[in-house]
Amino acid sequence: MSSEARDAKIESMRVAYPSLQIVSEPESASLIWEGRLQPIRFTDEFDAILDDLEHDRTVLIVPGEEHEIRHHPDCNVDHDGHWLTSQIDTPIRSFIVRVTDFNDGRLPQTKILEPAIPDDLRVHFLGDGICAFAPWKYPRDEGIVAFIDHSLLWLFKWNIFSQTEPNIWIGSEMDHDPKFLLSTIKPWEACYCGSIKTYENCHRVVNGTELYGDEWIFFDAWLSYHSSRPNRFDRIVHRLLHRVYARPKVKTNHA
Repeated sequence: MSSEARDAKIESMRVAYPSLQIVSEPESASLIWEGRLQPIRFTDEFDAILDDLEHDRTVLIVPGEEHEIRHHPDCNVDHDGHWLTSQIDTPIRSFIVRVTDFNDGRLPQTKILEPAIPDDLRVHFLGDGICAFAPWKYPRDEGIVAFIDHSLLWLFKWNIFSQTEPNIWIGSEMDHDPKFLLSTIKPWEACYCGSIKTYENCHRVVNGTELYGDEWIFFDAWLSYHSSRPNRFDRIVHRLLHRVYARPKVKTNHA
């Protein structure tokens, strides 16, 4: 990455999220920021934001020192009191985070430093970082500021999730189950792990093996030998393997 591109990223973050301070060394390939993110600062639009995010509507993210999520001014929906509001004791909450832009093709990462997230509330995480969107759908040229915008929305949703009973994640969710990943991500799309590799050349075999066992490895190797793209056979192999594993097991009596 050129020094001009590096300086442009740092400046864009300084303008949009000045609460995040650059902490990486000047000669480092990665850019790292640390600081405080606070999804909302007032509760006057809390019910409207809850309702819009629950229904995947667009909200407004205000940049700058007082960055926050606000109700979009173009929204024409009549918002009443949201059904989850009564469960939320702490609607306004801030987080200390570390944001890493690897600058090598991988997706950036947002890691929560404070508060400590207990294991039973670690939902929509990807390794040490949060999983704020479907990585195979994320436009990699969107920029680091847009990535933080996604993270800010995730923090708002997680705060709701952590206080509701049962824990409720508002808005659409992407499953992390191997069956969902195999049936959803195209082989040539970006892998969900955020690497620079395609799904076909990264976690696809891992997920196939988790779901179907060694049969998947042999089938994938056969496809590779014949220079065939796996996506041509996805429906066939899913149907065949489903029949194999759906067969009732025959009980035998041993003397």
